[in-house]
Amino acid sequence: MSRPKPILVVGAPGASIGTIAAALGRNPEAFDLPFLNIETEDTLYDAVFEMTGFRAAQLHGLLRALGLLLGGEQSMLSVEMARRWLMERLFWPTSMAADFFRDRLAPRRAVIPLGAGLFDTQSRARIAAFYPDAEIVTVRKHPASYRELIMSRGDGAVATLLGASGGAIEGQKKSPDPVKLWSMAEEATAALAELLPDAPRHAVRIEDVAAAPETGMGRLARALGLTTDAAACAAMARPEASPFAGPGPYGAHAPSDIQPFSEIVETQPAPPVALPKAARAVGYI
Repeated sequence: MSRPKPILVVGAPGASIGTIAAALGRNPEAFDLPFLNIETEDTLYDAVFEMTGFRAAQLHGLLRALGLLLGGEQSMLSVEMARRWLMERLFWPTSMAADFFRDRLAPRRAVIPLGAGLFDTQSRARIAAFYPDAEIVTVRKHPASYRELIMSRGDGAVATLLGASGGAIEGQKKSPDPVKLWSMAEEATAALAELLPDAPRHAVRIEDVAAAPETGMGRLARALGLTTDAAACAAMARPEASPFAGPGPYGAHAPSDIQPFSEIVETQPAPPVALPKAARAVGYI
């Protein structure tokens, strides 16, 4: 049986990737998943036993998705069931887990947001192997607004963790550089596209979608070949209705980055930054 083509949602961390994925998942012909992070490891054994300590939250999306799809709910009991399911399948390559989700969701198309794995060469190779028939949606946020957002979250910790830092003199601690992280995401997305040369590519600016959600999501859905009737467009305008919005149950409680579009609209301009060439190329000024 042929599987419906998955939709990969990519972009800089924190740039509303989860929100766009959740919005697409409200379409009756699709279903959004949280950040699974299975592309970062070769087997489920590695995923379960490597995603511990400070990486433990990386497993929470996988547990939430399994809890919902296997148990029909997100609760402490379904999370525990999901853990047992994983323990019984530790021998699985993570490619089998990717196939499981696609098969479970068929005939709906799986909408899969990509996290830190996008920035790793081996993880990108796994993504291309998992989803050779995928379509790619790139989500962008203005670099100036993105800088403000990232620096407001743990003083830019995500930029530092992913190697986007600089500007310090020798012997001193380097500072997080969110604009560099924005550019790194563009480069990583281009590298993934090279591995999937036949993948249709689409792009949205989150500011445009947030300003007119039904119109913006309808345009994206149409490009993806999803239904765009009035009911579908109205549903896609409410990403907060995703079952993965907000924190999960205890044991998989890491909060998602899904927001209502109304919370993304910029109320005042961010301080200007030197725009990367890629940002100017997509119309940011």
